[in-house]
Amino acid sequence: MKNIKILILLSVILTNINVYSQEQSMTVTASYGMNKLFPDLNSNVSGSGGMGFYYNPIPSVDVGFTFNFGTFQGEQSDYLWKNSISGVKFLTNFFDYGVKAKFNIYSLFDPNPFAKFALNISTGIGFIDFRDRLEDMNGEFLAGYGYQNSGGAKPKTTTEIYLPVSLGFKYRYDKNYALSFEPAFVWCNTDKLDCIVSNKKDFYLLFPLVLEYKLYFKNVK
Repeated sequence: MKNIKILILLSVILTNINVYSQEQSMTVTASYGMNKLFPDLNSNVSGSGGMGFYYNPIPSVDVGFTFNFGTFQGEQSDYLWKNSISGVKFLTNFFDYGVKAKFNIYSLFDPNPFAKFALNISTGIGFIDFRDRLEDMNGEFLAGYGYQNSGGAKPKTTTEIYLPVSLGFKYRYDKNYALSFEPAFVWCNTDKLDCIVSNKKDFYLLFPLVLEYKLYFKNVK
């Protein structure tokens, strides 16, 4: 009897997946929120925003391209620069872009793609372009990446690889619109995001609100 119940449960799940797997969509997202860099110097909370474009090739999975841009900043009054200047501050402008894949964990319990709630995990890989400058507390240029020794900006930014991992909590208003909160951990293959190099890779946290709009639905029956 126990085996029969298990088989019935599996058949119901598979039937639901088969029904809902016929629906495919393309989605565009817009996001904005706070970020917090964890570099060698003390940092402040800053802001960043971006967009994403996704397609779901199989049920519960979305793959796409994202980009995000914003600033990092901070200051540390007790930092000694080259044993002569006490107190520094930094400002970093960045633009990251890459590919990302999302999996809706909630679909294991409710396979309906239009369920009111969703819980997503996502990861990806991409590049971060940045230009940062280090100054003394009076605003005098000391050093930077993407800058000349005189403090003027170079034409080319510094580029490194980044790896994001996020967890998203989504509320779907209707079949077209949804709002989610997607805190993310982003590891960067660089130690230059605050202009201070100590052979310890920088990382940052993102706390964005994400507005989602489904461009269209495609029935593949």
